[in-house]
Amino acid sequence: MTGHFKIIFSDIDGTLLDSQNRVPVKTREAILELEQRGIPFVLISARSPEGMEPIKRELGNHAPMVSYCSGQILDADGNILSEKMIQFERAVAMKDMFDREYPQLSCSTYGGSKWIVDDDQNAWVRGEEAITGLKASVGSVAEQFAALGGVHKFLLMGEPREIRSAQERIRQVCPDLFMVLPSLNI
Repeated sequence: MTGHFKIIFSDIDGTLLDSQNRVPVKTREAILELEQRGIPFVLISARSPEGMEPIKRELGNHAPMVSYCSGQILDADGNILSEKMIQFERAVAMKDMFDREYPQLSCSTYGGSKWIVDDDQNAWVRGEEAITGLKASVGSVAEQFAALGGVHKFLLMGEPREIRSAQERIRQVCPDLFMVLPSLNI
């Protein structure tokens, strides 16, 4: 590598990980070389910190992490440097809207270290568990996130047409929220 880098940021899914959801050996070696040269390699993802931690351990690096699409930024020791959440009452209202208007979608709710779903046997949830290596818990947003005061992320999974419809609805009722959508070919 040439140039005078001070820090490097990298997405995880579709960028850093291979098709087996692993960090290629040569990539890991290059990242460790960067760290030895004093150049932090910062992981960035829509994943929760718990979903990122195994990758960080696999890399063996000691840099900060940016999780939940910058909703939570942690220092190298896991302490929160910055945090943005969807306020609790708003999150409960949004989840109620998803349940009423989009019952065919699987809705995962994340906040802190919690991943809450309505049905942990849902195929979409099980697929996400396989990718992240984490286990979802069944519960309600109102009960699980009251003490936290909000949520970091909603993940809606389902057929592309339904996701597009939900996206438009969210834009109508919550135009200030940040949304990330995968490529949907419909």
